[in-house]
Amino acid sequence: MTWILATLSILIAGGTAGWYGWNRYATVQTDAASLCPVQGPVAVHAMLLDRSDPITPLQAQRIRQVVDRMVADAAVGERIDLYVFAPDAASALTPRLSLCRPKSDGSVWNENPERIHQRFVAKFKAPLDQALSELIAPSAEKSSPIMESVKAACVSAFGSLARGTPARMTIASDMVQNSPLLDHYKQRDFDAFSRTPAFNEVLTDCHRASVDIIYLVRPRDARVQDRRHQLFWEQFFDRLNASLDRLEAI
Repeated sequence: MTWILATLSILIAGGTAGWYGWNRYATVQTDAASLCPVQGPVAVHAMLLDRSDPITPLQAQRIRQVVDRMVADAAVGERIDLYVFAPDAASALTPRLSLCRPKSDGSVWNENPERIHQRFVAKFKAPLDQALSELIAPSAEKSSPIMESVKAACVSAFGSLARGTPARMTIASDMVQNSPLLDHYKQRDFDAFSRTPAFNEVLTDCHRASVDIIYLVRPRDARVQDRRHQLFWEQFFDRLNASLDRLEAI
């Protein structure tokens, strides 16, 4: 009988400790505006959108699918930032939206799963969908400062992250750089560009970010969007302490 009581005591103590640990995790303090843990996001995923040319309906649908996957794969406490390529530093540094993924469900035993899901949709998913709809609407800009915007996003999104915090970047663009620093219609050899003073203006630390590119194919740019063009970006991200892991042409 004594050993039964001892076993029960151990189980109760273990269950209490487990519940206490889970409860501490479930009640992590978050910022009301960003929904992020007050001690910082567990990861950051920055998405950059190129509005220099209109996006086709098929490309817009693919971008939505990618963002939906970003949301589904994001950990609770992971921050998603939406940026738009911008010619001026102030605009490029400011994300159009920056929110951490909150819980989307909960335990039926001691939580209200329906209320948690409603909050997830209202505070996180709906604002993200709205911002994305506005950003992929038809537009046209005179320039396409891709390198400048990548640098700004790396500084803004990743610059203050604690060491070891995972960083990811997804870019939806034709990747045809067109700004005073470099014009891909005239030159897209990275080695040559890296030896110019202009390269120092976009050099930064992207904190070992993993980069995916949704490569928006433009029929008019067939002479530019070739393997040499893709290699330019592979080398560019490598020099910025990032890695181009995936390029999907659409």
